[in-house]
Amino acid sequence: LAFTRRLIRLRADHPVLRRRTFFLGRGIRGEHVTDIMWLDPDGREMTDAAWNAPHARALGVMLAGDAIPEVDERGEPIRDDTLLVLFNAGESPLAFTLPAAPAGLSWDVVLDTNGGSLVPGSRVSAAAYELGDRSLAVLRPAP
Repeated sequence: LAFTRRLIRLRADHPVLRRRTFFLGRGIRGEHVTDIMWLDPDGREMTDAAWNAPHARALGVMLAGDAIPEVDERGEPIRDDTLLVLFNAGESPLAFTLPAAPAGLSWDVVLDTNGGSLVPGSRVSAAAYELGDRSLAVLRPAP
């Protein structure tokens, strides 16, 4: 019950997880970042070959919180943190290479379903994140 409440709170706290429109994969004005970017475990943008690899069991998705094309009830643009969601459906842990965090920041753990050594709020100090088997993690740029 506590875990489910945390997930509901996570969704409520982050508008990037409850957009009313589909992601477009378009670049943000003047930036080299898109509203959504799919990543392979090496931290590179997914290619057709990576999507079609028969034994691929892990991927990541970066959701740009500053590219939400919606406004709030006052007509103000909706902005959020950029979130990095890592998935590992494999049978063994995986060191997932992290992309550079926006604005040169580091990544903080928001959620890790594996219950690894890093608890929510922990700062990731390495260039890779040890993602447990059959688990997912949500990271955000450090405030």
